[in-house]
Amino acid sequence: MVAFLWGCGGKSADELFNEGERASHNTTAYPKAEKMLREFLKRFPEDSRCDAALIALARILENQDKPLEAVAAYQQILDRYPDSQRADEAQFMIGYIYDSGRDYERARVAYQKMIEKYPHSEFVDDAKASLEHLGKSPDQWLRETQRETVAVKK
Repeated sequence: MVAFLWGCGGKSADELFNEGERASHNTTAYPKAEKMLREFLKRFPEDSRCDAALIALARILENQDKPLEAVAAYQQILDRYPDSQRADEAQFMIGYIYDSGRDYERARVAYQKMIEKYPHSEFVDDAKASLEHLGKSPDQWLRETQRETVAVKK
């Protein structure tokens, strides 16, 4: 009974989602956000906001330097909610996390999958650029992009 009154157990889907989502925007509240969102996903797996909760959870995990857990959260969107409007974002972010962690082969596969599965996504151009510059430092990428921009202007 105490857990019900004091923990997440007694909260509605709206309360858990709203509190977790709100807390996900405050770095000092990440532990609370993670707890609320995990509880929401556990108790309400058929809720239409699960994909949004998983996106928020993945971002929290990524920002807490837990890249493999973040990838797992994004992968849940693809596995459990393949028709989600956030699936393209999840697929792109998997590539981005692998890219950031210098796992270039997994990043390449994830970016290519994103381009193939979601050809009309707003993330396609980013995925293509990421593939083109895979393994390059941000400074090297910037220099190349600036050279390309100057060449186009001439």
